[in-house]
Amino acid sequence: MGGGRGGARTPAGGRRHAWRETIEDLRESLRAQRPGLVAFVAVPAETSREFGMEVHGLCRNHDDDPWGDYL
Repeated sequence: MGGGRGGARTPAGGRRHAWRETIEDLRESLRAQRPGLVAFVAVPAETSREFGMEVHGLCRNHDDDPWGDYL
């Protein structure tokens, strides 16, 4: 699972991060970069309800406050 070329710049100047096994692989690189916006790109066969729950958890659990860390 996972896409994008790790570290490659996007046309808008952002960074691409790729995961190998699970999206948890992204936690440290996202924590270091601290982006305001994050997009997850996957083909339909790679997505599921569980995938959505993993993304939600990743985007909310970078610190101790109850608010989301990324949009």
